[in-house]
Amino acid sequence: MKFQTLFAAALLSCGTTLFAQNAADSSAFTFGKITKAPVIDGQLSKGEWDAATVISSPVIVCSEFIGRRNAEIAFAIDQKNLYYYCRSELPPKGMKLKSRINQNDGLVFTDDNVEITICPPAKDFVYQLILNRKCVAYDMKFPIINGSVTVEDRKDWSAGYKASSKTVNGEWVLEVALPLESIGIKNGVKDGDEFRILAGRNWTQPVVQYTLIKSDNFVMPDKMAPFVYRPDLPVVSFHGPGKDWTTGKCDIHYSVYNPSGAAKEISFRVDVTSDAAPRQADGDRTIAANKTEQIHLSFAENNLVSRNLIAVFKDKKTGTVLHQRAISWDPSDKSTWVHPQKKQFAELEFSVYPYRKLVKARFGNPAQPANKWKSAEFSIWKDGKQILSVPGEKGKYGFENLIKADLKAGDYELKAALVDANGKNVALAKKFEVRNFPWEHNNLGCDRIIIPPFKPITYKNDRTTRGTLTGYSFRNGFFDQVSAGKNENILSAPISLKINGETVKETSFRFTEKSKDRAKTESELSWKGGTISVKGELDYDGFYKFAMTVKPNGSQKIDSAQLVIPMKKEFALLHHATCDKIRFNTCDYIPQKNGIVWQSSKTNRTAKIRGNFHPYIWFGDRENGLAWMCESDRYWSLDFGKDAQHMERTADGVTLFINFVNKPAVWNKEFTITQAFQASPVKPLPEFRRRLTGRVEFPNSWRFSTMAGGMCWSGGVPYQLFSPINEDYSYLEYLQKKDFSKEKDEAFVVA
Repeated sequence: MKFQTLFAAALLSCGTTLFAQNAADSSAFTFGKITKAPVIDGQLSKGEWDAATVISSPVIVCSEFIGRRNAEIAFAIDQKNLYYYCRSELPPKGMKLKSRINQNDGLVFTDDNVEITICPPAKDFVYQLILNRKCVAYDMKFPIINGSVTVEDRKDWSAGYKASSKTVNGEWVLEVALPLESIGIKNGVKDGDEFRILAGRNWTQPVVQYTLIKSDNFVMPDKMAPFVYRPDLPVVSFHGPGKDWTTGKCDIHYSVYNPSGAAKEISFRVDVTSDAAPRQADGDRTIAANKTEQIHLSFAENNLVSRNLIAVFKDKKTGTVLHQRAISWDPSDKSTWVHPQKKQFAELEFSVYPYRKLVKARFGNPAQPANKWKSAEFSIWKDGKQILSVPGEKGKYGFENLIKADLKAGDYELKAALVDANGKNVALAKKFEVRNFPWEHNNLGCDRIIIPPFKPITYKNDRTTRGTLTGYSFRNGFFDQVSAGKNENILSAPISLKINGETVKETSFRFTEKSKDRAKTESELSWKGGTISVKGELDYDGFYKFAMTVKPNGSQKIDSAQLVIPMKKEFALLHHATCDKIRFNTCDYIPQKNGIVWQSSKTNRTAKIRGNFHPYIWFGDRENGLAWMCESDRYWSLDFGKDAQHMERTADGVTLFINFVNKPAVWNKEFTITQAFQASPVKPLPEFRRRLTGRVEFPNSWRFSTMAGGMCWSGGVPYQLFSPINEDYSYLEYLQKKDFSKEKDEAFVVA
């Protein structure tokens, strides 16, 4: 209990910057009264959407900046339906909207689509409807529990919508009528009813999402914009910053429609701020019955700087907010469409490894091949002088090489002298900086103490360890038993290494260290082509990192080399494999059929990555499992058309195969592959774990945030912020004043 109390006190003392924020802005909109329903025919006929709330210039998801591709979304409501349309620009000549899905609840979200999520006044569900150009739908609903939803807890929903879609005059128009009954409203709407709505246009070529307001989650009610039904008040529409805003010529345009039978007075204020001159429009207007008033703020500037707009419109008599929205735009952003089949000019790519004293340079990759180019020369320059140069080695997709470079702190430039397929000389260059930081090579967090609820490692015999909830029995360089949770062994057979079909045998094993917090091991293995040394280090949480050094006897032809990891069938239920992109990983049930049930070649990966190597693979059941991981596929021999890893099910269970060699190779010198295992669960979970929430909020939850990025330390504003708002480091200063030390940490842990 002492840990829990101190942890909570520390968070509270650091202030609100440590906690995840609520909705990004205070946007607010209204529905007006419509007397005639729009015709759902894919055509925006004159007059039929006059009473709608129109919102142009949606923003890029997780951002307040509007996108370069034109779009607008409009909403209207009567006692039977919620109506909306989305009008957006078509791709340029030679490109088409992606519309491949023909079946409802298929992968509609991978097409060009229009998405809307709705939380009706009852606030019992969030309804999600995604439509592509063919009006094929992906529709789901999410129950609201304690004011929030869980994305994984989704229910089938038949929207019962009517939709029509047309492409004409360079635009795609999608019109939709959604019955109110389908979202649980049986007796129509009344004055003051509040809906929460988030709608947007999801583009391809390249993939990007636009939405009404800055939001990072489409189905969380507190991330959605409030729309209040006000049948007797004016409706405000925003028509964008003008068609020439990218050149600095802005015409910020609003219209106000009065659907009531009496004149209405409104007040408004529109502020535009930037590094250039501020702009403002404010005042009062009287809107005649059933009439529309136009409001413009126009200006032109040659200084193409980012601008921020905040607009508030109110009904003057009641003070009701009719429209409130904040957006930004950046004229220097030129990104629009990218043709998926157009050959893009390859980039000069590089990585700097200062501790290894290496620079890796590359020109050409699977997405941007340069294999027809004739030659490449990579060089590193400093202060206008060349200090290193190496030729580019020709590969399948272009040229690359490792440059041995012990670079001191300073500014450098990597240059590539290239000759294209036609013999033309091409020069590319990229600058980079090497820095020395005061935190490098420190030992923070490396104190050899055991933090509760972890327990010390115990040694059952000369081959077996046991941690808090994990344990291993060492044999043949790896394990013949893995303990996970309350289960003594989740393996169906020992883990083994096979080379050319031969199982590698152990010649010796020993613990080189047997401590309470750490164990070190050494194994020597042999096969007819040489020997293998496995040196490992086991931490008290069950993480076992090992270096597998292969020492061939002379030159050895290798047709196959596999690490074989078999798991009992009662545990082999789920799998999770990471790739190179966040939220792109493969996780699912393992199919119950016998045979190959998972293949790394058929999983998600981005185009620039060569091959299908996955650095982390876990498999197990809902509580117990085993993860394998590897730092890279260096020294592997892989055919990119085959599986780097795969799983196979038999009557005994599921076996994970790590295929170090699936393309014939010759081993003629020593090399090391660093890998790791981690059994799970690693520790008992606290009773209060279900109350800890990050990106969602419940009335009885404890919200917290890690200090892992700009959204954490900058108070929930744009991800781009490098430092806290106003350079406010007070939370770090608070931690500094606590004067943490090894001795105090140990005293706290013991207590």
